[in-house]
Amino acid sequence: MQKGKLLRAEGLAALGVALEALVLGIWSITVLVSGLSGETVVTEDGSDTALGIFMLVVAILLGRVGWAVWKDVRWATGPAITLQVLLIGGAVISTDFLPIPAIGAIILYAVLVAAALINVRRQQFAAE
Repeated sequence: MQKGKLLRAEGLAALGVALEALVLGIWSITVLVSGLSGETVVTEDGSDTALGIFMLVVAILLGRVGWAVWKDVRWATGPAITLQVLLIGGAVISTDFLPIPAIGAIILYAVLVAAALINVRRQQFAAE
């Protein structure tokens, strides 16, 4: 990221992805602790521990992607945009336990982060 332009597209996109990584990391630790304590918070079959570990690994990878977006690394936009599509899909199929305003907020957030990521990608192609 160039100095002097703190809130350029890659800065906004990186902050958006970093916030997603933070939320997923906190959620993964909650699921992992509940699984290790013997509770079944998320799954019925007691696989909360495995799910928590998987979510924690994804959160760490997502944090790395957010850092790469911040550093304006070209490969980072693809996985980050893919995550936004998955986030929208996950919100749409979560109508049984999420209220409609929360689903709308998640979709709006994902669309805004995706728009910033697409702007970053366009700038990267223009720089070539």
